[in-house]
Amino acid sequence: MILEVKSLKKAFGGIIAVNDLDMMIAEGEIIGLIGPNGSGKTTTFSLISGYLTPDNGRILYDGVDITGLKPNRICQLGIARTFQLTKPFTNMTALENLMVGRLYGGGASSMKKAAEECEEILDYVGLGGKGRLMANRLGVVDRKRLEIARALATKPKILLLDEMMSGLTPAEMDATLELVKEIHRSGITLIVVEHVIRAILQVSNRLFVLNYGKKIAEGDPTEVISDSKVVEAYLGN
Repeated sequence: MILEVKSLKKAFGGIIAVNDLDMMIAEGEIIGLIGPNGSGKTTTFSLISGYLTPDNGRILYDGVDITGLKPNRICQLGIARTFQLTKPFTNMTALENLMVGRLYGGGASSMKKAAEECEEILDYVGLGGKGRLMANRLGVVDRKRLEIARALATKPKILLLDEMMSGLTPAEMDATLELVKEIHRSGITLIVVEHVIRAILQVSNRLFVLNYGKKIAEGDPTEVISDSKVVEAYLGN
């Protein structure tokens, strides 16, 4: 298993955001992580990527315990994430945004080499020709693509994608789904948080469902989405 989450727990005051979570993820999978708002999905991403420290439990990456490591170290080891609310360096160009990740996360040998590789990544995600634009001039869909590109610049083995479809038109969503599939075909293991069920069913090998911080279902996407506990969590009784 490339990633093992064991008995993970995180509370904020009296609110338990993640409660005794177990996940086993094999290299090369695309995992969908779904659940109602406030179910603990983004908190799980933050725990795996080091932005939060768990109160209990362990996270193993490729057999190595990474529990409690800092985000920069986890990124350098091979786990990158995107954010639901995109967080580019707005006073930098799109290319410069990628170069930060490539130089400090991906270990590029030189500025010239980093720039060349980052131009290739911009082309890859559909931002070719926009590298000199300031990040704050990019529209919604381009900012989401930049968010993915910044993560890819760190050369991840595991990529955590947090609601990349929100705010997109159906055509933009389809294009983003194709990009996600292409990233997977390149050999990167993906964990995808998404509220658009149509999208998550198209890309996932397996689904994990959270509700109030607890895992309530996992398995084949078509079977999980029909599970009575999952339907109740989303729609109520």
